[in-house]
Amino acid sequence: MPKIVHFEINADDLSRAKGFYERVFKWKIEKWEGGDYWVITSGDEDEEGIDGGMQQREEPTDQIFNYIKEVINPSIEEKHGPSKKGEQIRSVIDCQKAQKSLKWSPETALMEGLRDTIKYFQRASSNTV
Repeated sequence: MPKIVHFEINADDLSRAKGFYERVFKWKIEKWEGGDYWVITSGDEDEEGIDGGMQQREEPTDQIFNYIKEVINPSIEEKHGPSKKGEQIRSVIDCQKAQKSLKWSPETALMEGLRDTIKYFQRASSNTV
């Protein structure tokens, strides 16, 4: 059977996903030393192809928009245009690394923080007129 060329797996529970794919597909999954990423070897080394990777599932940028939309005005429609130079392509809402390495935990939930931030900027902009 030909080897998979390349793939990415996003998982909520990395250790659970690792165990599942190792058992079911007999893949070799090892943590990459360069960051929070797992390298997946999906076949024998002498087979052609690139293996895959696994990482923590992230919140898509659209979900961040939906959070903000809920706070500001639920009837706002999403409009997408062409990407702009320097524009953020990826956004991650996951503080697990900071919790582990810095022993830090957020004091405010995401939605509460967005509401407070939006209210702050609304007050600040109304004071400058």
